[in-house]
Amino acid sequence: MASFRMQQINEMIHREISNSISKNIAFPEGVIFTITKVITSPDLRETKIFYIVNPLEKSNLTINILKKNLRIIKDEFSSSIILRKTPRIKFILDKIEIHAKKIENILDNIKNE
Repeated sequence: MASFRMQQINEMIHREISNSISKNIAFPEGVIFTITKVITSPDLRETKIFYIVNPLEKSNLTINILKKNLRIIKDEFSSSIILRKTPRIKFILDKIEIHAKKIENILDNIKNE
């Protein structure tokens, strides 16, 4: 379990990255991007940002947009947060959404039988 300090850092990074993305990145019409979780290494070298995309079929397009705009996100992030080190940002598609969709389909199939 993360320490209280790491939880605070993760929440702060979550808030700042979300703000930066909403201000600087325009996703295609109908794409909903949500950050679900942020995990930062204790040495502050890396931050993993877990996200979901709706519709799921647009996840490849979304990660390409994020990679293309990573410098803008990181610059704004590093100027708004004062940390010893600015962590490397890594975006990861949250697999929970994929698993939930599979379970939902299975339940729908059972219901229809």
